[in-house]
Amino acid sequence: MLDLMRRFFIVISILVALLALAAGVGYVYVKQMLSKLPVENLEFSIAGFAYKHVRLDHLEFTYIDNTQEPALRAPVRLDDVFITWEWQAFRPNLQIIEVGQLQASLNQWPTLANEVVGELVETDAEDGFELEKWQLPDNWRITADIPHLLQIEQLSLDLPCAEQRCQYSGELYFESTNKERLIVPDEPQVTNLRLKLSPYRDFAEMEQIDLLINYEVAGELPSLAVNLHSPGHLQVVMTQHLDRSNRLRGEIEAQFEPSAVWISDHLTLWYPELEQTLPRALELFSDSVNIDLDIQAELPDTQLSRWQNELTGALQGSLELTNQVIIGVQSRLERGAEIQFSGDTTLTLLPGLYPNLSGYLNDSLGGSPGDAFSSYAAQLSEPVQGEFSWQFEFPPGTVPGSWHRQVDGQADFNLTPANWLQIDDIGRIRPQASGEVHFTAGQLAHLDLLAEGKFEATELTDAMAELGLEPGIVSWSLHAQSENQLDLGALPVLLKLQSQGATDVSLDSRLLLNIDIDNGTLAAHSEHGLLSLRQAAMQIGDAQLTGLTLHAPFTLQLSPELELQLSSETPAAGSTALRLPLQDDNIEAPAVKLELANWIWRSDLGAADGLSQSSFQSDIDLNADAVVAPGLKAINWRWYGSLQSQPLAPAPLASLDGRLTNSAGLVLRNQSDLAAEHLVVDWQLTDIFWLAGNPIAGTLADWPELVSLERGRGRAAGQFTLPLDGSAPQLTATAALSDTAGIYDTIDVGGVNADLELSTDFDTLDVALTNASMQRIQFGLPMGPARFAFNYTASIDQLLAGQLELTDNRLSLLSGDVGIENRIYDLSRDEITLRVDIAQLDLQQLLSEYPATDIHGQGLISGAIPIRWRAGRGFMVDDGRIHALAPGGVIQYRAERAQQLRETNPALRIVMDALDDFHYSVLEGGVSYNEDGTLELALSIEGQNPELEGGRPVRLDITIAEDLPALLASLQLTNQLNDLIQERVQQRLIESLR
Repeated sequence: MLDLMRRFFIVISILVALLALAAGVGYVYVKQMLSKLPVENLEFSIAGFAYKHVRLDHLEFTYIDNTQEPALRAPVRLDDVFITWEWQAFRPNLQIIEVGQLQASLNQWPTLANEVVGELVETDAEDGFELEKWQLPDNWRITADIPHLLQIEQLSLDLPCAEQRCQYSGELYFESTNKERLIVPDEPQVTNLRLKLSPYRDFAEMEQIDLLINYEVAGELPSLAVNLHSPGHLQVVMTQHLDRSNRLRGEIEAQFEPSAVWISDHLTLWYPELEQTLPRALELFSDSVNIDLDIQAELPDTQLSRWQNELTGALQGSLELTNQVIIGVQSRLERGAEIQFSGDTTLTLLPGLYPNLSGYLNDSLGGSPGDAFSSYAAQLSEPVQGEFSWQFEFPPGTVPGSWHRQVDGQADFNLTPANWLQIDDIGRIRPQASGEVHFTAGQLAHLDLLAEGKFEATELTDAMAELGLEPGIVSWSLHAQSENQLDLGALPVLLKLQSQGATDVSLDSRLLLNIDIDNGTLAAHSEHGLLSLRQAAMQIGDAQLTGLTLHAPFTLQLSPELELQLSSETPAAGSTALRLPLQDDNIEAPAVKLELANWIWRSDLGAADGLSQSSFQSDIDLNADAVVAPGLKAINWRWYGSLQSQPLAPAPLASLDGRLTNSAGLVLRNQSDLAAEHLVVDWQLTDIFWLAGNPIAGTLADWPELVSLERGRGRAAGQFTLPLDGSAPQLTATAALSDTAGIYDTIDVGGVNADLELSTDFDTLDVALTNASMQRIQFGLPMGPARFAFNYTASIDQLLAGQLELTDNRLSLLSGDVGIENRIYDLSRDEITLRVDIAQLDLQQLLSEYPATDIHGQGLISGAIPIRWRAGRGFMVDDGRIHALAPGGVIQYRAERAQQLRETNPALRIVMDALDDFHYSVLEGGVSYNEDGTLELALSIEGQNPELEGGRPVRLDITIAEDLPALLASLQLTNQLNDLIQERVQQRLIESLR
């Protein structure tokens, strides 16, 4: 046991000795490392020390470089320093350095040991490396001598800037992963450095420069990303990458806000020469500056001195001052069997720059030059652009003086003036031009010219506005391209137009121009052209069109005499949504489709008035789904016909002849003429045969549900006139029914003939019904024939409150006549009284229709019944009078009920005996009808029964009360009824009993 304890103590002692030795070696290593640095006044204080780390309270020294003249001195102080390391082959390797605070000052900036002027110069090999012999490294990874982590929480710098000192505060963070000694072959090495600096002794969060560097080696190839940032003021991002073929690619993106006053003020401390120009430049460029560069280069795997003969690469990028200036640059140089040189530059001055630039140059130039530019800049309202690009190849060793004879390649140009040119009687135009030429061995091999610009027909605005067209500014282009030898007799040209106003018009066509220079004439021919029209909204009079589109394929012919003809290649197609506001409602068609076939446009461009005399003709097919209009059902409508017009004439002329149909089967022929004074539309409704259906009921939304037409024929015609001087439009129409039979509610009619005339100026409506008759009417009692006529006048605003004049109204009933007094009735009143005259009604027929079949009689009845109508209450009758005509008649009541009354009620025996065979000479009484439907008859009858007491005179007063609607219903049910009428009567009887 003692032997075991002795051995354990020996092992522990050896371990403690090794740890102490390692700590001592580390301490000696740190002290020797610090002593070898070019520093003086070294002072440090160790707060703690261990096997793999050390903590210093502070570390002070002064860095000295005596090779500078004068000597460079940099006092440095570090507080709260923590250092860790790993042991490798008994040699510590730094891992982590953490510094709480670092303060450093620099008395001057270092200068290069050798100046390089005009050529590369070798340096002393002991002092560095030879530039001419330097090659790209084989290993891009960061070595193990660099710590994994370096962090400085507070950084204070005092640096020389121009003729004064500048102080900075900030923080530093450095991290590198997967260093050389830990390398996994497929694992990348990532290194990050972040430095924050603020130009103040105390760090300012919103006025700082934040530098972030990311260096990564993946697959033994490096990539570098640098991000320089200032909150809301500056953003610079730079990246570069080297591939296995030694191709280097880099990108730089930068954004700067001139409003960052603290940055501009700080720059003037470093560059005093900017103090005068920088503030004025920032006033000129008042918006953000954006820079974007892309650099590519192929690095030869050789010595640096040969790069100038072998280096190839590319540079492209842009500089943008928001709303003011855009500059783009791109170029490339390649060496091989041929020398290839290409590039392009673009410059765009935007309108936002002109006011600032005008004042800037006026202040800079002064006098006449500044005034002249200010005057020109004041007229600018569009961007000014210039572009130039090139791509040439030359044989090796080509002498510059002979380039024009050996060049292969191409050159492009683009000119964009900012001025408008006025064209008399048409408008104004702003042109621009661009082109491309190809050369082969110094000879022109290809020509590509483009003339384009903008056009505004200011002199034709009124004429187009009458058609509802508002194209605004139109972009146009003429593109001439010749692949081989130039031939003016057949020069291909692409023509394009595109509007930018409320009316979106575009045109595409390929032309073959025939230019006769000797005679000074021009002819053209095209096929497969396309004209398109789109407009979000258009107002034509009161009509509003939305979502308007039209696509018209066409061919073009232009003669040497400048006679232009456009004609249809295939039918043109279009669509729109229509809304026509009315006084109280609207007409809307959400989906309207248009097709134009066989259309031709002709204009004589050589004549002074050729454009205004242009003609257009076409076959038209117009289809509208679900038209929504007052009083109409939302069904499909279609119009197809032909059009002839002169749309650009001072007074547009047009004529239309076509047919209007709908999905309900309605067919309406129409003819329209648009002249200088008015628009006239004539229409004729094709005869309707009710046996085949009722297209009017399928068209009208408010067609009475209780009305159905079963046989006969209907027709109508009319004319609509719209004066163009703004006066009231006129509409006249006629309609006729012939031998028509149908049902209204529970009334069955037949043999209806009528003529109706209607006229309106859309303020008042006049309707006249003439020659109207009915052969039969079945409404409980058989009626007919009948005749009726009226005139009606009303305001459009109050159609049901007009003046109704009855002129001839008679109805045959029970072998007699019933008529309404012929006079004028004011329907606007709350109460109207109509006097109904009854003449010679046959009592025998009346009693035969009455449900009480045990009563029989003979005689004729006449009378007058005033029917009173009140708004909201319906019909009533007061003080109606009827009487029997001389010499009277007979009433016989011989029912079983009468015998029962004789036996059970002696008081009624004499009445029943008298009515058994009552010969009356007087029959008169009053008639009343109440709102509840009760009809009351108060009758007084005088006469005698020849078999009763020798014919003694008898006077009877009888009151009869009947529910008139129920009575009529029972009368209808006892007759042979139409199935529809029978169903309606039974339904209403059931509802009345509930």
